[in-house]
Amino acid sequence: MKTRFLLVMLLVIAAGTCAPSGRPPVGFLNAGQMQRSAPKSAGLDIDRHLGTWWYGVYLDDNRCGYAVTTREKTAYNGKPAYKFRGEFVLSHALWDEDGRSRNDGCSTYYATGELAEMYSSDEEPGKRATWKGVVTGDIMTVTSSLDGVEKTHTVPAPAVTLEDEIASLRLILGDPQPGTTLITRGYSLEKGKVTTNTLTIRNKRTLLQNGVETVVYDGERVSHEDGTLTSILFDGTGNALQMTFLRKRRWEMRLEPEETARNLKIVELAGYTIHLKGRMPPFAAKRLRLKIAGLEQEQIVADSRQQFEKMNDGTWQVTLTQDSWPAQPAILPVKDPELAEFLKPTGRYQSDAPEIVAKARQIVGENNDSAKVAQAICTWVYANLRADGNDVDDALGALRRGAAGCKGDTALFVALCRAAGLPARGVVGVAYAPIIEGFGAHAWAEVYVGKWIAVDPAWGQPIATTARIKFGGEEDRIKHMERLSIEAGAEDAQQAE
Repeated sequence: MKTRFLLVMLLVIAAGTCAPSGRPPVGFLNAGQMQRSAPKSAGLDIDRHLGTWWYGVYLDDNRCGYAVTTREKTAYNGKPAYKFRGEFVLSHALWDEDGRSRNDGCSTYYATGELAEMYSSDEEPGKRATWKGVVTGDIMTVTSSLDGVEKTHTVPAPAVTLEDEIASLRLILGDPQPGTTLITRGYSLEKGKVTTNTLTIRNKRTLLQNGVETVVYDGERVSHEDGTLTSILFDGTGNALQMTFLRKRRWEMRLEPEETARNLKIVELAGYTIHLKGRMPPFAAKRLRLKIAGLEQEQIVADSRQQFEKMNDGTWQVTLTQDSWPAQPAILPVKDPELAEFLKPTGRYQSDAPEIVAKARQIVGENNDSAKVAQAICTWVYANLRADGNDVDDALGALRRGAAGCKGDTALFVALCRAAGLPARGVVGVAYAPIIEGFGAHAWAEVYVGKWIAVDPAWGQPIATTARIKFGGEEDRIKHMERLSIEAGAEDAQQAE
């Protein structure tokens, strides 16, 4: 299944992740909680490296899911044991649970080192598969369930141990020098075979982390089975800060707080998907050209961000350019009479409501730099409103519920901006999400900071990504999406190679 390789990467890293100095993660056992005779593996006190770590998952720099790894102390058959678990959730850019894939895997070892049990699962919309292997002596009994059909068979117990699981952790804690290599082993229940990888330390350096110089190690992990290369950034205590790998496209996992990692609002797109023809250039591209068929004249909105040209075959070529902050942003409050309508409260943007006014003051404070205020409000809306498919259209509704989809996020952003004296308006159109390899209906905002720029509070983007096409204002509707087809320009397709 398509996300299985991501879970495999995650599980390999899970064993090499430990608590950062001075900031114990969830589940970490401090000295007062440890057993006096804590089990050890060849001198490494595993009890000091228990915990839970959350990662945001990104495809071409676009948030598309989250992952979590856990290392915990447990008991198995009445004996001390350690369990290593990884879970990976990938959004399919829909608004319901059926729009997500989930992979889960764990391995349990006795404290003396022997493998006790393994488990793995794949879940996609309408599909579920599980594998469980239980070791008894020299035999492992494997039970699989595929589409509801259960089968059981036995295999020789895999030659993997607790030491294999913690090998990368031990390596990093030993302060490896550049050029140090390590061969690690795992076992695939689905394939029924031992897998091997080589981890190489490429560089040792320092970087500024939370204002403190921190020693980090640049590592590369290569799979012996398929040659997949994963770049891993470890800190000095073995904590994996970031993992990057290419599998046709660029995937990345970044260590984040749980609340941030689990926020999948960035990939919410509504309704019909327009699948892209050709290859989209990198998601962060500043400029791109698209060919659109089926576009009606009333849907064409030309501005500084998007320019349209009618082609001989009846299609339209649209050139999209990402906005940028002006060198000298407008000072608040903006009092230009021509912008007055974008400062007024409305039934959707209740910018004069006491709750909205109070929240705007709390977010903005004494700041009168329009660009900084726009960024602050965008960041606050994205961080504080949960994703919710039961969208609301108005700002107060979104604020009171603490949850919304793109329309509610946009409404609250616009109202907060207007309450702060910053002209803002909502827009609708289609936006590209790498995870669905296409465009979906979406709402975002525009804010005046000396010029109009696109801001996407639902996706946490103070400068909205380039690959979006505006069709109208907040009162407009996106019509006849099923008639549209979008193709990447030949020039941009070459850039994507």
